[in-house]
Amino acid sequence: MEILKKYRIKVPSESVDKLLYYIIRDFVGYGRIDPPMRDHFIEDISADGVNMPIYVWHRVYESLPTNIVFKGEEELNSFIIRLAYLAGKNISIASPILDASLPDGSRVQLTYGSEVTGRGSTFTIRRFRLDPLTISDLIALNTLSSEMAAYLWYIIENRASVLVAGDIACGKTTMLNCLSMFIKPEMKMVSVEDAQELNLPTSGMEANGLYSTI
Repeated sequence: MEILKKYRIKVPSESVDKLLYYIIRDFVGYGRIDPPMRDHFIEDISADGVNMPIYVWHRVYESLPTNIVFKGEEELNSFIIRLAYLAGKNISIASPILDASLPDGSRVQLTYGSEVTGRGSTFTIRRFRLDPLTISDLIALNTLSSEMAAYLWYIIENRASVLVAGDIACGKTTMLNCLSMFIKPEMKMVSVEDAQELNLPTSGMEANGLYSTI
């Protein structure tokens, strides 16, 4: 309001709230995708190029197309660069692929320009639940049996080695977060990740990021 008065910009009173919304959305938030980024039921947000609807993965309704569209190549490229900036990284034609983490902990995968994908720049944002699943949740969802949960608890408590492997988005991070709850709170844990995803429940956690991808 002070800026409007200073530069004598006349804005109808009924438009002030709308103006403030767009200013906050575009300069503080995530621009066009700010609404789904604020929806805690959205777990995945992806754009596959210019003039393509952005898709989201809803915790209840699963995959859904939205009415959010980047209609220009320059607009989408600028947004990709901004996401990289928010993640503390750089992306360009010389280095057009980026995998990083946003300030809220979400994992973001970016491609820049049409050299990688024919439809232009793309992005995928994987968001993490505010209420992480527990082993009890996995048992209730029939993801694993109570016997298997007890076995994993036993071997982790006795410091055995465990390998968690699988395809993309199959639940590896969720399983690791659940298994980490079996580690004694006084133990120190160290995670080495390309992009930080684990949410280990301990004050003795040391997270390390890999600054180059092999």
